[in-house]
Amino acid sequence: MKRYILLLFILHVQFSTLHLIYAQTTLRVLTIGNSFSEDAVEQNLYELGREAGYDFIIGNAYRGGQGLQSHWNVVSKGEADFEYRKVVEGQRTNQTHVQLDSIVRDEPWDIITFQQVSQDAGDYATYYPWLRYLINHVKGIVTGENVRYGFHQTWAYSADATHSGFAKYDRNQQKMYRSIVNAVKQAVKASTDLTFVVPAGTTIQNARTSGLGDYMNRDGYHLDYTVGRYAAACTWLEALTGHSPVESKYRPTTVSADQAAVVRHAAHDAIQRPDAITPQPAGIDSFRISMFGSSVAFGTGATDNHGYAYMYNQQLGQRTQDGQSQYPFSISNISVGGNTTVHLLNRYKDLIYDLSRYVVFGLSLGNEGIHDATDQQAVFERWRDNMQVLIGKARADGKIPVVMNNYTRADFNDSDYSYVKRLNLLIHEWDLPSVNTLGAIDDSAGHWAKNFENDFAHPNTPGHRELMYAIPPSLFDALAEGKPLPTRDRTQHTSLSGRDVFAFSGEGTVHPFAISLTIQGTTPGRLLTLHSGSREAWVGINADGHLYYRTLTGDSIVHPTMLTAAWHTITLSHYYAQRRTLLFVDTNLVERSERIAIGRTTVGDESGSASGAGRTFGELFFWRSALNPDEVAALTGGAMLKSSLELYMPLSDAQKHGPVNLAQSLNTAQFIPDISSAVRAYQSVGSDNAADAFDLLGRRLPAVHQPGIYIKGNRKVAKL
Repeated sequence: MKRYILLLFILHVQFSTLHLIYAQTTLRVLTIGNSFSEDAVEQNLYELGREAGYDFIIGNAYRGGQGLQSHWNVVSKGEADFEYRKVVEGQRTNQTHVQLDSIVRDEPWDIITFQQVSQDAGDYATYYPWLRYLINHVKGIVTGENVRYGFHQTWAYSADATHSGFAKYDRNQQKMYRSIVNAVKQAVKASTDLTFVVPAGTTIQNARTSGLGDYMNRDGYHLDYTVGRYAAACTWLEALTGHSPVESKYRPTTVSADQAAVVRHAAHDAIQRPDAITPQPAGIDSFRISMFGSSVAFGTGATDNHGYAYMYNQQLGQRTQDGQSQYPFSISNISVGGNTTVHLLNRYKDLIYDLSRYVVFGLSLGNEGIHDATDQQAVFERWRDNMQVLIGKARADGKIPVVMNNYTRADFNDSDYSYVKRLNLLIHEWDLPSVNTLGAIDDSAGHWAKNFENDFAHPNTPGHRELMYAIPPSLFDALAEGKPLPTRDRTQHTSLSGRDVFAFSGEGTVHPFAISLTIQGTTPGRLLTLHSGSREAWVGINADGHLYYRTLTGDSIVHPTMLTAAWHTITLSHYYAQRRTLLFVDTNLVERSERIAIGRTTVGDESGSASGAGRTFGELFFWRSALNPDEVAALTGGAMLKSSLELYMPLSDAQKHGPVNLAQSLNTAQFIPDISSAVRAYQSVGSDNAADAFDLLGRRLPAVHQPGIYIKGNRKVAKL
C-alpha cells in the first residue's frame, strides 16, 4: 500500500502544473525559439510575474524564422548562430553570434522550453528526431537542478495572412490551429522529458472569439505589440506559476482595461482547456461610442481639443444624470489628425480594440485630397467607396455605424464645394444614421462661417459647438432601442381646424435647423409658428395666396411664388452661424439675414386666423441642421434626407390620437386641439404642489425638461 501511494506521489509531481513545483521567488526561464518566443516572453511577462511575487529571469535563445531541424543543425556543429536575448529586473539585453551551449550554461535555468517554427508547427513530421536531439543535448549541459522542460504551442495565422507557409493549411485558420494542437500533443506524448505545454495558440484562438476579433497579428502571423503580446504573456504567467492572470492588475499602457480583461480570461481558459477553443464573451461595452476619424473629430481647433465629440459626450452624460436617458453612453475618441478613409482602413484594428458597440466615422474630403486634385471624381469615389467598406466591416463586427457627413474648409473652391454637396446628398440616403455637419457651419460657399474658424482646416470652439448641435441628443437612445431608419410616406394627410396644432420642441439647444411641411391648399393663415422666448415668428399664407415669413422682429418677407392647388413642399432653413434664414416654396427661395434660437414650434394656426378648410397637411420634418438648395431640391423630388433628422411625421388623423415620430430620435410631438382653449381647460388639473407638473392633456409628467407646455401650481409656467 505504501509503495502504491509513493508511486502516485511521484506521478503527481511529474505531471502537476508548475505552480505546485516552484515556490521560490526567483524563476529562471529559457526559451529556445524565434520571433514567436520574442512575442511571447520578452515583454509583459516580467511585469506580470513581479506583480504575482515572482522575479523572472528570462532568456530567449533566438534565431529568427528557424525551427527545430535548423536549430539542431547549428547546435550539432557548434556554430555561434543564436542571439541571446535576456530580461533581468525588467531590463533587456541582447548578444549576437552566441552558441546555444553558452546560453544554456549562463544561468541555472529552472524551466526550458522548445517550439517549432510557425509554418511547421502543425506538421508533426517536422518535430522528430530533431526535438529529441535538442532536448538530450540541453539536458547534458544544464547547470540547474530539477530543470523542467516544456513546449510552446504557438498560434495560427490570421485568416487573411499572406505568409507562404499558410498554404500548408489551405489558408484556413481553424485547420492550422487544430493541426498545431494535435502536433504539439503528439510531440509531448512522445517525450518523457516534456511535462507541460504553454498554450499560447489556444489563448489567441479564444480571444479571437471575443469582440477583439481576428486582429491580434501585426502582419498576419506575428502578434501585435499591444494586446496580442500581452495575451501570450498572460498565458505564460499561469503556465509557469499557476497564478491566474484574471487576478492580475498589471497591463501595459497601450492595453485598455477592457482589452486586458478579455485576454486575461482567454489565457486562463486556455490553461484550463489547452487543446480546445473556449468561446469568450464579446467584451463589448454596450454604451461606448468610438469616434473614429481625423483632426476635426479629435477636437482640433477647439480649446484643449474639447471639440464636438467632447461636447456631445458631456451632453450624453448630462442626459443620463438628469434622467433624460436610461443609457450611460460615453464617447471614446480614437481619431487621428490627417486621417483619410485609407488610414482608417489600415488602422481598423484600433476600432476593434476599442470594444465599442457604436462607431461614428468623422472624415472629410479635404483630407482625402479633393482640393485642387487633378482627378476630383476619383477622390470623391475613393471616399465614397472606402466609407462603404468601413461601414460594412463595422456591421460585420457587430457595431452600429454613424457617419458625420462632409464639412467646409477655408481654402475650398467652387469645384471642391460641389463635390462636398454631392457626397452629402448620397450620405443622406445611405442606410445608416448620419449628421449634417455642412448645414451647421457652412457659409454657403464651402467655407467656415465668419467667426467660427480656428484655421483654414478647423473650426474654433464655437464652430465645434455648432457641429455638436447638429447631432440629435437622443440618437443613440433610439439606436439602443432598435428604432429603424425612417422611410418617406407621402400617402398620409390631415387637416387642422381652428387652433388645432401639432406642437414639438427640439431636444436641448437648437441652433441650425430646418423645418419642412408638405401642404395642399391656399387658405390664408399661419402654417408654422416658431417660439423664441416671449417672441414669435411664423410662416403663413397671405390673402393673395403667397407664402410669407414674419420674423421675430416683426418684419415680413413675401415669397414671390404663388401657391396653387397642387401639393407644395414648404421649407424653412436657418443657418445660425452665418445669420441666414432661407424660405423655400418647393425649390424657389427667398432669404433673410437673422440669427434665431427656437424653442417650441407648432404646425397649424395657433392664432386662429385660418378656418382650416381647404388646407391639408402631409409630412412634417425637423432637422437639427440647415438644408441648402441642393438638399431642398432632393427633398422636393422625393428623397428622404436623414442626416440630422430629429422628427419625421407623416401627418394623419391617426397621429392626432398618438403622434409617432419615425426619425431616429426619441423626440415626439403632441397634438393639441384648440391650443388657446387647452390651457384654460386644464388649469384646474394643476396641483398646488410645485413639484407636480401636467401636460395639456392632464397627464402627470415626471420632470419639467420634457417637451410641451406645462401647468404647474394651476398656471402655465413653461413653453419648451
